[in-house]
Amino acid sequence: MDHYKKGKYNHAFDIAFEVISDNKGEDVTADELFEGLMNRITNLMRNKDEILEACGMPFDTYDMDED
Repeated sequence: MDHYKKGKYNHAFDIAFEVISDNKGEDVTADELFEGLMNRITNLMRNKDEILEACGMPFDTYDMDED
């Protein structure tokens, strides 16, 4: 792909966050997930040292030149 420079890698990460609700796990709503994720991101913006713990290692990486 011409728009990527040689030597670029694509890394996929998950982010850990919690949702506190009155619902059982399978009944968590999109709004509750959104609120939990936004709370986590807000907290990470205040304390950037926690981002490595929140995301961990990439679960997938690929060389973009090999696409």
